[in-house]
Amino acid sequence: MTASLKCHSRKWKVIGWLALVAGVTTVVIWFSGVSIGNSDPLFHGKLESQWISGLKYSNAKQTEEWRGYGEEGIQVLIRQLERTSRGSHLIGRAYRRMYPSLPAFIARLLPHPKNDSTSETRDLICSLIISLGKDAKSAAPIMTRSLRDQDYDKRQSAVDFFVGALSGESVLSLMKPEEKAKLLPDLIQAMRTNASTSLKVIAALKCFPEQKETATPLLLAYLQDTHHATRVSAAEALDRIDPAVARTEGATTKVVEIANDVTSPSAGYAIRVLGRLEHEHETTVPGLLACLESADSLIVCEAIWVLEKSGNKFDSYTNSIVIALGRVAERNDDVGEHARVALKRFQTEATAEQRIK
Repeated sequence: MTASLKCHSRKWKVIGWLALVAGVTTVVIWFSGVSIGNSDPLFHGKLESQWISGLKYSNAKQTEEWRGYGEEGIQVLIRQLERTSRGSHLIGRAYRRMYPSLPAFIARLLPHPKNDSTSETRDLICSLIISLGKDAKSAAPIMTRSLRDQDYDKRQSAVDFFVGALSGESVLSLMKPEEKAKLLPDLIQAMRTNASTSLKVIAALKCFPEQKETATPLLLAYLQDTHHATRVSAAEALDRIDPAVARTEGATTKVVEIANDVTSPSAGYAIRVLGRLEHEHETTVPGLLACLESADSLIVCEAIWVLEKSGNKFDSYTNSIVIALGRVAERNDDVGEHARVALKRFQTEATAEQRIK
């Protein structure tokens, strides 16, 4: 290439970079002074933005107040979360992500990206939405978008919203099958965030029986995980969505082993899961009764509590449960007292059953 051609090529490259700089600068300057959808209606006598500026983290009184506002309050939170997640804020976040990857000589010509002034506000709104749980189901669409956020905390908040606690009813459990099907890929992607998020999503897979072709292979892999809590969560989800595979793979047996392992920090969790399993009671009940003989009083108490709260779930095993609880009830400590209370319940039910016969 001749010197003149090289000079010509370099000239157009410089022009191209300068055009890019000019374009990006224009966008940054424009959106730094423009706000989209900036309406701020009144809500119960105050501007919506004033309500949002007064939010606090983990405040039970605040949660109950907003719960009392019903769907009207949920819509306020959704509007304010959308306001801080779009327009100039969205452009600003995109610019912050792009800036570090720019060539150094280009970055020097551009304004340095500002900190995200909306981040804490979004966190506060999400925290309140999560605390409202199932009452905030209508926030599902915007929280779904948060699952794809580049920010780790936003993804974590979205998982917490859909999954909730490791037990009990969640927002996911209220969603229609077609809604859950659309959400599943994003939840699976979120599993790669960290171990805590992974554990929550694994537990949530029990809400996807219609998607067991996708969920079951994942759960089988996690059933072999080195972390006990992960194996327990995978076993519970398998028991719910694919009991035949759970039986074949010995999922319940794995939970029983962990429940009776006094060295495992997940023993208590495993015992509680045994009380929630819907199948293989012929394995579940002996596992719980074995826990009653543990040298660890906490494990014994967990097993007593699960049996006491089991309702009529284990009715066909009442006699065996009464005998096992009777042995624990002979102890002269708080554990023995706990067992005596549970024993009365089972003895009453056993007597009533004999009268019926």
